[in-house]
Amino acid sequence: NKIQSYSHGMRQKIVIIGVLLHNPKNWILDEPMTGLDPKSSHDLKELMKKYSENGNTVFLNQLRSSVSDKYSDQDLYEAIKAFSNLIVELTKNLVINGKIVKISQISNEEFLFVVRKENQNYNLLISTHPNMSYLNIVKSKPESNHINTNLLMLFRKHLENGRIISFEQQNNDRIVLISIVNRDDYYRNTTHKLYIELIGRASNIILTDEENVIIDSLKKIPLEYTNLRTIQPGIHYVFPDNPE
Repeated sequence: NKIQSYSHGMRQKIVIIGVLLHNPKNWILDEPMTGLDPKSSHDLKELMKKYSENGNTVFLNQLRSSVSDKYSDQDLYEAIKAFSNLIVELTKNLVINGKIVKISQISNEEFLFVVRKENQNYNLLISTHPNMSYLNIVKSKPESNHINTNLLMLFRKHLENGRIISFEQQNNDRIVLISIVNRDDYYRNTTHKLYIELIGRASNIILTDEENVIIDSLKKIPLEYTNLRTIQPGIHYVFPDNPE
């Protein structure tokens, strides 16, 4: 794919153009400035401002508060939170108390959880791609590259055939906690937690035990990075700092 050879910023421009090309009534943009050069960021901000002034709606989710403060207000913040909460609630209603029957890794950043509930399968797709991190129920299974990683093996060991007992958004942030109860090797009920952090370039999937001790994660942060939280097996999980 030729597009994959382009720079991060160029790929971001192509994504934005593709989304806005048909002139939608409402714009829902999740960190659109990530990877853009200063001029392109300025041009996009001016487009958003002009579009909203013409009576249209722009939902903007941007880590850099200087961007979102200038082009949105408290009502917009509340709308973004409500929209995020709605996605989590809709997904929760479909998979809560469901059984995880299969887990596969679609790509380096994507995992597919097949959840069976009331004689129906639901495909829960989790993406930690830096440009498009999300979780969603998809109608058909995406093609898999048949990736087998240590993290996938641990997911299958601890989570497959388990039941989802909790599916909650954390502090109105882009972090979802899924709790799964399963049987261990001694047929005892054990609970594991899956923290899904959908926070742009720092997006991550972290597996912990019931006491929040990290078992493994997609991305790791070693101890020597003292300005960041540590994400390593054996370390207690802590929430990321709120971005400013």
